[in-house]
Amino acid sequence: MDARRRQLMIGAAALALAPEARAQIDTPWAGDKVIDCHHHVRADLAVNSAHVTGAGMTSAMPNAAVLEGDGSAARAIARQLCRAQPDRFAGWLTSLVPTIAGEDARLTSDIRSGAKGFGEIKAKVAMDGPEMRRVYALAGELDVPVLIHFDSDYDTGFERIEPVLKAFPATRFVAHANAFWGNIDARYDGSPYPRGKITAGGLSDRLLTDYGNLFGDLSAYSGFNGLTRDPAFTPAFLERHQDKLIFGSDCPCTDGRGAGARGCQARQTLGVLKANAADGVFRKMVWTNAHRVYRLS
Repeated sequence: MDARRRQLMIGAAALALAPEARAQIDTPWAGDKVIDCHHHVRADLAVNSAHVTGAGMTSAMPNAAVLEGDGSAARAIARQLCRAQPDRFAGWLTSLVPTIAGEDARLTSDIRSGAKGFGEIKAKVAMDGPEMRRVYALAGELDVPVLIHFDSDYDTGFERIEPVLKAFPATRFVAHANAFWGNIDARYDGSPYPRGKITAGGLSDRLLTDYGNLFGDLSAYSGFNGLTRDPAFTPAFLERHQDKLIFGSDCPCTDGRGAGARGCQARQTLGVLKANAADGVFRKMVWTNAHRVYRLS
């Protein structure tokens, strides 16, 4: 059965049940520890916590992506969340604009003061250009992962990543967004959200197998689309890469239930993972892998 159709049927059945029973069906991962490794910070501190709780998650890693300005506001919020609620916010990711000179010292300072990695990096540069190579070298030197948004506008050229993986074996790369997820299909045509059957042998699928320093970020609609476009492909893909995939939401909703957005991306992706993976595989993707890759305590 199509994973999306399965979720719709589950939701319809839940409406006829008592509130306590509905909660168990509405959140089928209840009882599992879940960490969101792609939580974009909200200016209202309470909304950050509300999203984690509302989506039935245990904790989150605030992502101080530089989407505008110098990112100082996002970094300040991420730090504040981790200090105020260390059990709820388990570490944060610092980010940068790779074309700005002097960022190395600031990144190093952030890592030494508690940041767990670089991310999300979303820059209008070539992923194998000199600016990003400097970032990869620093991440390897500091022994932290680098989370990168790959598409046709940001960190472009995902198809050229293999020589980079070879050149920086000490750097842990966490790949995210359209180009990474589109390339699980050997016939990827470059569209942002391809649909339909996946042809085996895609670049992302192969690289996850061949390179121990590449990991996949399951967040956003790009990840959800990759997991739902061909239901026959998904269970084996999750089984095959159970040690390489890391759950994240990249969700814009405010309450973990879809307020202010077209549904909650965290809930949607967790539902697909729970429906398509054995319990042990699910646990790795939503908890264990994050703690290993991001060196969380």
